Amino acid sequence: NEEILTDNDKINMDAAFSSIILNAPLSTVSQLTRFPDSLGRLGMENSRGMLLIALGDEELFKKEFEADVDKDYLVLVRDYDFGTTLAPLTHLIGRRGSVVTSILGCKFLISFPSRTPFLELAESILSTLESFLATGHIDSFRPIEASILIDVVVDDDDDDELSITHVFEDEDEFTVSIECSNFDVKIIDQNVQQIIQEWCLKFIFELLPKAFSIENPQLVFGQLVTEDQVLNRASSFGSCFAGTYNILGKDSVSELKNYFSATELNYYATTRTKNWDHDRNKPKIEVPDSFGKSKGQKFELEELSHKSMSVQGLIKPRLWDGAGWSGVGISIYEKGLVGFDLLFKNELAASRIFQNLINQIGNRDEKNRLRISIITKFSKKNPYHYKVIVGENISIGSKDKSLQLISR
Repeated sequence: NEEILTDNDKINMDAAFSSIILNAPLSTVSQLTRFPDSLGRLGMENSRGMLLIALGDEELFKKEFEADVDKDYLVLVRDYDFGTTLAPLTHLIGRRGSVVTSILGCKFLISFPSRTPFLELAESILSTLESFLATGHIDSFRPIEASILIDVVVDDDDDDELSITHVFEDEDEFTVSIECSNFDVKIIDQNVQQIIQEWCLKFIFELLPKAFSIENPQLVFGQLVTEDQVLNRASSFGSCFAGTYNILGKDSVSELKNYFSATELNYYATTRTKNWDHDRNKPKIEVPDSFGKSKGQKFELEELSHKSMSVQGLIKPRLWDGAGWSGVGISIYEKGLVGFDLLFKNELAASRIFQNLINQIGNRDEKNRLRISIITKFSKKNPYHYKVIVGENISIGSKDKSLQLISR
Protein backbone atom coordinates (compact mmCIF):
# COMPACT_ATOMS: atom_id res chain seq x y z
CA ASN A 1 0.00 0.00 0.00
CA GLU A 2 1.66 3.23 -1.14
CA GLU A 3 -0.04 5.18 1.64
CA ILE A 4 1.76 3.00 4.17
CA LEU A 5 5.13 2.63 2.44
CA THR A 6 6.65 5.74 0.93
CA ASP A 7 9.25 5.61 -1.83
CA ASN A 8 11.89 6.35 0.77
CA ASP A 9 10.65 3.43 2.90
CA LYS A 10 10.97 1.08 -0.08
CA ILE A 11 14.48 2.32 -0.83
CA ASN A 12 15.53 1.76 2.79
CA MET A 13 14.00 -1.73 2.81
CA ASP A 14 15.76 -2.61 -0.44
CA ALA A 15 19.08 -1.37 0.93
CA ALA A 16 18.70 -3.25 4.22
CA PHE A 17 17.72 -6.48 2.49
CA SER A 18 20.66 -6.12 0.10
CA SER A 19 22.97 -5.97 3.11
CA ILE A 20 21.29 -9.00 4.69
CA ILE A 21 21.73 -11.03 1.49
CA LEU A 22 25.40 -10.08 1.16
CA ASN A 23 26.01 -11.12 4.78
CA ALA A 24 24.29 -14.49 4.35
CA PRO A 25 26.45 -17.65 4.06
CA LEU A 26 26.42 -19.58 0.80
CA SER A 27 24.60 -22.46 2.49
CA THR A 28 21.60 -20.16 2.96
CA VAL A 29 21.87 -18.24 -0.30
CA SER A 30 22.00 -21.50 -2.29
CA GLN A 31 18.45 -22.27 -1.17
CA LEU A 32 17.11 -19.05 -2.68
CA THR A 33 17.47 -20.11 -6.31
CA ARG A 34 13.89 -19.11 -7.18
CA PHE A 35 13.80 -15.96 -5.06
CA PRO A 36 15.33 -13.36 -7.43
CA ASP A 37 12.13 -12.97 -9.45
CA SER A 38 10.06 -12.57 -6.27
CA LEU A 39 12.32 -9.69 -5.25
CA GLY A 40 11.75 -8.18 -8.69
CA ARG A 41 7.98 -8.43 -8.28
CA LEU A 42 8.29 -6.58 -4.98
CA GLY A 43 10.23 -3.78 -6.67
CA MET A 44 13.44 -4.64 -4.77
CA GLU A 45 15.69 -4.60 -7.80
CA ASN A 46 18.88 -3.82 -5.89
CA SER A 47 18.30 -6.82 -3.60
CA ARG A 48 17.60 -8.96 -6.66
CA GLY A 49 20.94 -7.94 -8.14
CA MET A 50 22.78 -8.68 -4.89
CA LEU A 51 21.20 -12.14 -4.77
CA LEU A 52 22.23 -12.89 -8.36
CA ILE A 53 25.81 -12.01 -7.45
CA ALA A 54 25.67 -14.04 -4.22
CA LEU A 55 24.42 -17.04 -6.22
CA GLY A 56 27.26 -16.55 -8.71
CA ASP A 57 25.37 -15.38 -11.79
CA GLU A 58 27.54 -12.32 -12.38
CA GLU A 59 27.11 -12.43 -16.15
CA LEU A 60 23.33 -12.10 -15.84
CA PHE A 61 23.83 -9.25 -13.38
CA LYS A 62 26.05 -7.43 -15.89
CA LYS A 63 23.52 -7.98 -18.67
CA GLU A 64 20.44 -6.86 -16.72
CA PHE A 65 21.98 -3.96 -14.81
CA GLU A 66 24.43 -2.93 -17.53
CA ALA A 67 27.20 -2.59 -14.99
CA ASP A 68 30.25 -4.52 -13.86
CA VAL A 69 30.39 -6.24 -10.50
CA ASP A 70 32.11 -3.80 -8.16
CA LYS A 71 33.39 -5.77 -5.16
CA ASP A 72 34.29 -2.59 -3.28
CA TYR A 73 30.69 -1.39 -3.58
CA LEU A 74 29.38 -4.78 -2.46
CA VAL A 75 31.61 -4.68 0.61
CA LEU A 76 30.31 -1.17 1.35
CA VAL A 77 26.72 -2.44 1.22
CA ARG A 78 27.58 -5.54 3.27
CA ASP A 79 29.23 -3.55 6.06
CA TYR A 80 26.96 -0.49 6.04
CA ASP A 81 25.91 0.65 9.50
CA PHE A 82 22.12 0.98 9.51
CA GLY A 83 22.09 2.10 13.12
CA THR A 84 20.70 -1.22 14.30
CA THR A 85 21.53 -4.90 14.11
CA LEU A 86 19.92 -6.46 11.06
CA ALA A 87 18.50 -9.92 11.59
CA PRO A 88 20.25 -12.68 9.61
CA LEU A 89 18.56 -14.01 6.49
CA THR A 90 16.08 -16.75 7.31
CA HIS A 91 13.90 -18.66 4.89
CA LEU A 92 10.91 -20.98 4.84
CA ILE A 93 12.08 -23.30 2.11
CA GLY A 94 13.30 -26.22 4.19
CA ARG A 95 11.29 -28.55 6.34
CA ARG A 96 12.56 -26.85 9.49
CA GLY A 97 13.03 -23.25 10.52
CA SER A 98 14.70 -21.61 13.49
CA VAL A 99 14.61 -18.48 15.60
CA VAL A 100 17.58 -17.26 17.62
CA THR A 101 17.97 -14.71 20.38
CA SER A 102 20.54 -13.75 22.99
CA ILE A 103 19.30 -13.36 26.56
CA LEU A 104 21.72 -12.35 29.31
CA GLY A 105 24.51 -13.40 26.94
CA CYS A 106 23.11 -16.92 26.56
CA LYS A 107 22.19 -17.93 23.01
CA PHE A 108 18.74 -19.51 22.65
CA LEU A 109 18.04 -21.35 19.39
CA ILE A 110 14.58 -22.79 18.78
CA SER A 111 14.32 -25.24 15.87
CA PHE A 112 10.85 -26.18 14.63
CA PRO A 113 8.94 -27.72 11.70
CA SER A 114 8.41 -24.90 9.22
CA ARG A 115 4.62 -24.76 9.35
CA THR A 116 1.67 -23.88 11.55
CA PRO A 117 1.24 -24.35 14.54
CA PHE A 118 4.92 -24.95 15.30
CA LEU A 119 6.11 -21.57 14.00
CA GLU A 120 3.69 -19.81 16.36
CA LEU A 121 4.69 -22.10 19.24
CA ALA A 122 8.36 -21.18 18.76
CA GLU A 123 7.49 -17.48 18.72
CA SER A 124 5.45 -17.85 21.90
CA ILE A 125 8.23 -19.71 23.74
CA LEU A 126 10.76 -17.09 22.69
CA SER A 127 8.48 -14.25 23.78
CA THR A 128 7.92 -15.82 27.19
CA LEU A 129 11.63 -16.42 27.74
CA GLU A 130 12.48 -12.83 26.83
CA SER A 131 9.73 -11.53 29.13
CA PHE A 132 10.87 -13.61 32.11
CA LEU A 133 14.51 -12.65 31.67
CA ALA A 134 14.07 -9.03 30.54
CA THR A 135 15.35 -7.79 33.91
CA GLY A 136 17.36 -10.91 34.70
CA HIS A 137 20.64 -9.03 35.13
CA ILE A 138 19.00 -6.93 37.83
CA ASP A 139 17.31 -9.96 39.41
CA SER A 140 20.72 -11.70 39.66
CA PHE A 141 20.16 -14.41 37.02
CA ARG A 142 23.62 -15.72 36.09
CA PRO A 143 23.92 -18.00 33.02
CA ILE A 144 25.70 -21.31 33.56
CA GLU A 145 25.15 -22.29 29.93
CA ALA A 146 26.48 -20.38 26.92
CA SER A 147 23.89 -21.79 24.52
CA ILE A 148 20.58 -23.65 24.69
CA LEU A 149 18.94 -25.63 21.88
CA ILE A 150 15.17 -26.07 22.03
CA ASP A 151 14.08 -28.64 19.46
CA VAL A 152 10.36 -28.74 18.60
CA VAL A 153 9.27 -32.04 17.03
CA VAL A 154 5.94 -33.35 15.78
CA ASP A 155 3.89 -35.86 17.75
CA ASP A 156 2.29 -37.75 14.85
CA ASP A 157 0.15 -39.92 17.11
CA ASP A 158 -2.27 -37.17 18.06
CA ASP A 159 -3.01 -34.78 15.21
CA ASP A 160 -6.49 -33.62 16.15
CA GLU A 161 -6.13 -32.87 19.85
CA LEU A 162 -3.65 -30.60 21.56
CA SER A 163 -0.72 -32.44 23.10
CA ILE A 164 2.54 -30.84 24.23
CA THR A 165 5.34 -32.26 26.41
CA HIS A 166 9.04 -31.60 26.95
CA VAL A 167 12.16 -33.57 27.93
CA PHE A 168 15.61 -32.34 28.96
CA GLU A 169 18.05 -34.43 26.95
CA ASP A 170 21.31 -35.85 28.30
CA GLU A 171 23.55 -34.21 25.69
CA ASP A 172 26.88 -32.40 25.92
CA GLU A 173 25.15 -29.26 24.66
CA PHE A 174 22.13 -28.11 26.67
CA THR A 175 19.19 -29.51 24.69
CA VAL A 176 15.44 -29.60 25.30
CA SER A 177 13.05 -31.59 23.11
CA ILE A 178 9.46 -30.36 22.87
CA GLU A 179 6.92 -32.71 21.34
CA CYS A 180 3.76 -31.06 20.05
CA SER A 181 0.81 -32.50 18.15
CA ASN A 182 -0.03 -31.20 14.69
CA PHE A 183 -3.40 -29.92 15.88
CA ASP A 184 -5.91 -27.93 13.88
CA VAL A 185 -5.67 -24.23 14.70
CA LYS A 186 -9.46 -24.06 14.73
CA ILE A 187 -9.48 -25.67 18.20
CA ILE A 188 -7.65 -22.72 19.75
CA ASP A 189 -9.95 -21.06 22.23
CA GLN A 190 -9.46 -19.65 25.71
CA ASN A 191 -9.33 -23.13 27.28
CA VAL A 192 -6.65 -24.29 24.85
CA GLN A 193 -4.66 -21.09 25.39
CA GLN A 194 -4.85 -21.71 29.14
CA ILE A 195 -3.51 -25.25 28.69
CA ILE A 196 -0.60 -23.99 26.62
CA GLN A 197 0.17 -21.18 29.05
CA GLU A 198 0.21 -23.61 31.99
CA TRP A 199 2.58 -25.90 30.10
CA CYS A 200 4.75 -22.94 29.14
CA LEU A 201 5.03 -21.82 32.77
CA LYS A 202 5.99 -25.35 33.85
CA PHE A 203 8.58 -25.46 31.08
CA ILE A 204 10.06 -22.08 32.06
CA PHE A 205 10.16 -22.93 35.76
CA GLU A 206 12.04 -26.16 34.99
CA LEU A 207 14.38 -24.66 32.39
CA LEU A 208 15.65 -21.55 34.13
CA PRO A 209 17.13 -23.18 37.28
CA LYS A 210 18.99 -25.64 35.03
CA ALA A 211 20.45 -22.93 32.79
CA PHE A 212 20.94 -20.08 35.27
CA SER A 213 22.29 -19.64 38.75
CA ILE A 214 19.42 -18.06 40.69
CA GLU A 215 19.49 -17.11 44.34
CA ASN A 216 16.22 -18.28 45.94
CA PRO A 217 14.45 -19.17 42.65
CA GLN A 218 11.01 -19.73 44.24
CA LEU A 219 10.99 -16.21 45.67
CA VAL A 220 12.27 -14.68 42.43
CA PHE A 221 9.72 -16.52 40.27
CA GLY A 222 6.92 -15.54 42.63
CA GLN A 223 7.87 -11.87 42.39
CA LEU A 224 8.14 -12.04 38.60
CA VAL A 225 4.67 -13.51 38.22
CA THR A 226 2.79 -11.58 40.92
CA GLU A 227 4.58 -8.24 41.36
CA ASP A 228 6.22 -7.75 37.95
CA GLN A 229 3.34 -9.48 36.11
CA VAL A 230 5.84 -10.84 33.66
CA LEU A 231 3.22 -12.88 31.80
CA ASN A 232 1.47 -9.69 30.72
CA ARG A 233 4.62 -8.74 28.79
CA ALA A 234 4.72 -12.03 26.89
CA SER A 235 2.84 -12.64 23.66
CA SER A 236 0.41 -15.48 24.25
CA PHE A 237 0.17 -18.42 21.91
CA GLY A 238 -3.21 -17.19 20.72
CA SER A 239 -1.83 -13.70 20.11
CA CYS A 240 0.86 -15.14 17.86
CA PHE A 241 -1.85 -16.77 15.74
CA ALA A 242 -4.07 -13.70 15.77
CA GLY A 243 -1.23 -11.41 14.75
CA THR A 244 -0.19 -13.72 11.94
CA TYR A 245 -3.74 -14.21 10.64
CA ASN A 246 -4.85 -10.57 10.88
CA ILE A 247 -1.75 -9.21 9.16
CA LEU A 248 -0.61 -11.94 6.79
CA GLY A 249 -3.69 -14.15 6.42
CA LYS A 250 -4.54 -17.67 7.53
CA ASP A 251 -2.36 -19.37 4.94
CA SER A 252 0.59 -17.03 5.40
CA VAL A 253 3.27 -19.71 5.85
CA SER A 254 2.40 -21.41 2.55
CA GLU A 255 2.18 -18.07 0.77
CA LEU A 256 5.57 -16.98 2.10
CA LYS A 257 7.09 -20.29 1.04
CA ASN A 258 5.67 -19.66 -2.41
CA TYR A 259 7.63 -16.41 -2.63
CA PHE A 260 10.83 -18.38 -2.14
CA SER A 261 10.30 -21.52 -4.16
CA ALA A 262 7.22 -21.41 -6.42
CA THR A 263 7.85 -23.67 -9.41
CA GLU A 264 6.57 -21.06 -11.87
CA LEU A 265 9.44 -18.78 -10.87
CA ASN A 266 12.66 -18.88 -12.87
CA TYR A 267 15.43 -21.03 -11.46
CA TYR A 268 18.86 -19.44 -10.95
CA ALA A 269 21.48 -22.08 -10.25
CA THR A 270 24.13 -21.64 -7.58
CA THR A 271 27.49 -21.60 -9.34
CA ARG A 272 29.67 -20.60 -6.41
CA THR A 273 31.58 -22.99 -4.17
CA LYS A 274 32.59 -20.24 -1.73
CA ASN A 275 30.91 -17.14 -0.35
CA TRP A 276 31.13 -14.19 -2.75
CA ASP A 277 33.26 -12.33 -0.17
CA HIS A 278 35.56 -15.19 0.86
CA ASP A 279 38.53 -12.98 -0.02
CA ARG A 280 37.10 -9.82 1.53
CA ASN A 281 37.41 -9.93 5.31
CA LYS A 282 34.89 -8.13 7.40
CA PRO A 283 36.27 -5.19 9.38
CA LYS A 284 37.78 -6.07 12.73
CA ILE A 285 35.86 -4.85 15.71
CA GLU A 286 37.84 -2.35 17.70
CA VAL A 287 37.92 -3.23 21.37
CA PRO A 288 37.42 -0.12 23.49
CA ASP A 289 39.21 0.35 26.80
CA SER A 290 37.45 -1.38 29.68
CA PHE A 291 34.84 -2.76 27.27
CA GLY A 292 33.74 0.68 26.10
CA LYS A 293 34.02 2.81 29.22
CA SER A 294 36.78 5.12 30.26
CA LYS A 295 39.16 3.82 32.87
CA GLY A 296 37.59 3.89 36.30
CA GLN A 297 34.07 4.37 34.98
CA LYS A 298 31.53 1.67 35.85
CA PHE A 299 28.46 0.37 34.11
CA GLU A 300 25.10 0.44 35.80
CA LEU A 301 23.13 -2.79 35.39
CA GLU A 302 20.15 -0.88 34.05
CA GLU A 303 22.31 0.40 31.18
CA LEU A 304 23.11 -3.07 29.86
CA SER A 305 21.17 -4.52 26.96
CA HIS A 306 21.03 -8.26 26.42
CA LYS A 307 22.92 -7.87 23.14
CA SER A 308 25.82 -6.27 25.00
CA MET A 309 26.35 -9.38 27.16
CA SER A 310 28.18 -12.59 26.34
CA VAL A 311 29.01 -15.89 28.02
CA GLN A 312 32.11 -17.97 27.35
CA GLY A 313 31.02 -21.57 27.72
CA LEU A 314 34.07 -23.80 27.32
CA ILE A 315 33.36 -25.31 30.75
CA LYS A 316 30.05 -27.19 31.05
CA PRO A 317 28.92 -27.27 34.73
CA ARG A 318 26.41 -30.06 34.03
CA LEU A 319 29.17 -32.39 32.88
CA TRP A 320 31.47 -31.51 35.75
CA ASP A 321 28.75 -31.93 38.36
CA GLY A 322 27.90 -35.36 36.98
CA ALA A 323 31.53 -36.48 36.94
CA GLY A 324 32.17 -35.60 40.58
CA TRP A 325 35.50 -33.77 40.44
CA SER A 326 37.26 -34.75 43.66
CA GLY A 327 40.92 -33.75 43.41
CA VAL A 328 44.11 -33.22 41.43
CA GLY A 329 47.35 -35.10 41.03
CA ILE A 330 50.81 -34.75 39.50
CA SER A 331 52.31 -37.34 37.14
CA ILE A 332 55.93 -37.62 36.01
CA TYR A 333 56.49 -39.03 32.53
CA GLU A 334 59.52 -39.93 30.47
CA LYS A 335 61.89 -37.17 29.44
CA GLY A 336 60.85 -35.14 32.47
CA LEU A 337 57.36 -34.27 31.27
CA VAL A 338 54.99 -33.35 34.07
CA GLY A 339 51.25 -34.02 33.90
CA PHE A 340 48.57 -32.19 35.87
CA ASP A 341 45.79 -34.70 36.53
CA LEU A 342 42.15 -34.11 37.34
CA LEU A 343 40.57 -36.82 39.49
CA PHE A 344 36.87 -37.75 39.12
CA LYS A 345 34.53 -40.20 40.79
CA ASN A 346 32.60 -41.12 37.63
CA GLU A 347 34.90 -42.30 34.83
CA LEU A 348 32.25 -42.36 32.09
CA ALA A 349 30.98 -38.86 32.92
CA ALA A 350 34.57 -37.57 33.16
CA SER A 351 35.35 -38.91 29.68
CA ARG A 352 32.51 -36.76 28.34
CA ILE A 353 34.18 -33.67 29.81
CA PHE A 354 37.44 -34.33 28.01
CA GLN A 355 35.75 -35.33 24.74
CA ASN A 356 33.73 -32.11 24.86
CA LEU A 357 36.93 -30.09 25.41
CA ILE A 358 38.59 -31.85 22.47
CA ASN A 359 35.54 -31.09 20.30
CA GLN A 360 35.81 -27.39 21.15
CA ILE A 361 39.56 -26.72 21.25
CA GLY A 362 41.14 -29.80 19.63
CA ASN A 363 43.84 -32.10 20.99
CA ARG A 364 46.10 -29.08 21.29
CA ASP A 365 44.80 -25.82 22.70
CA GLU A 366 46.26 -23.69 19.91
CA LYS A 367 44.23 -20.60 20.85
CA ASN A 368 45.05 -20.90 24.55
CA ARG A 369 41.41 -20.97 25.62
CA LEU A 370 41.71 -23.38 28.56
CA ARG A 371 42.95 -21.87 31.81
CA ILE A 372 44.00 -23.70 34.99
CA SER A 373 44.61 -21.46 38.00
CA ILE A 374 46.22 -22.52 41.29
CA ILE A 375 45.43 -20.09 44.09
CA THR A 376 47.58 -20.03 47.24
CA LYS A 377 48.02 -17.89 50.36
CA PHE A 378 44.30 -17.31 50.85
CA SER A 379 44.24 -18.62 54.43
CA LYS A 380 46.54 -17.54 57.26
CA LYS A 381 45.42 -20.49 59.38
CA ASN A 382 46.21 -22.97 56.59
CA PRO A 383 49.13 -21.44 54.67
CA TYR A 384 49.72 -24.60 52.60
CA HIS A 385 46.16 -24.94 51.39
CA TYR A 386 45.47 -24.20 47.74
CA LYS A 387 42.54 -24.06 45.35
CA VAL A 388 42.40 -25.16 41.72
CA ILE A 389 40.07 -23.46 39.23
CA VAL A 390 39.53 -24.80 35.71
CA GLY A 391 38.12 -22.14 33.44
CA GLU A 392 38.68 -20.17 30.27
CA ASN A 393 40.90 -17.28 29.31
CA ILE A 394 39.15 -14.02 28.50
CA SER A 395 38.54 -13.60 24.79
CA ILE A 396 38.42 -9.87 24.10
CA GLY A 397 37.19 -9.40 20.58
CA SER A 398 33.86 -7.67 20.74
CA LYS A 399 32.09 -4.63 22.11
CA ASP A 400 30.33 -6.62 24.82
CA LYS A 401 30.02 -4.62 28.02
CA SER A 402 29.41 -7.67 30.19
CA LEU A 403 31.45 -10.87 29.83
CA GLN A 404 30.84 -13.91 32.00
CA LEU A 405 33.28 -16.80 32.34
CA ILE A 406 32.14 -20.20 33.59
CA SER A 407 34.59 -22.20 35.70
CA ARG A 408 34.89 -25.13 38.06
